[in-house]
Amino acid sequence: MIASTTTQADELVNKVIDYYDVKSYGNWRNNIVVVADDTDKESDLSLQSNINSLAETIVAEKPFLNYEKILLDSYVQETS
Repeated sequence: MIASTTTQADELVNKVIDYYDVKSYGNWRNNIVVVADDTDKESDLSLQSNINSLAETIVAEKPFLNYEKILLDSYVQETS
């Protein structure tokens, strides 16, 4: 941890202590979201393939995790 002041250092240490406190354990610690986009070019194919492979590995090795995959092209693209 990098801190410029003792107050900043205290805040960082307190965040870590709070994170590991029993009362902070909950279902949220079991949630993961994998975000992937489809490939627009053939050269991007490996990126999508690697993301899908990573997600499948996580689910296979950590079945207690609540897994959600968001595919960006599942949504209508809008320009504003």
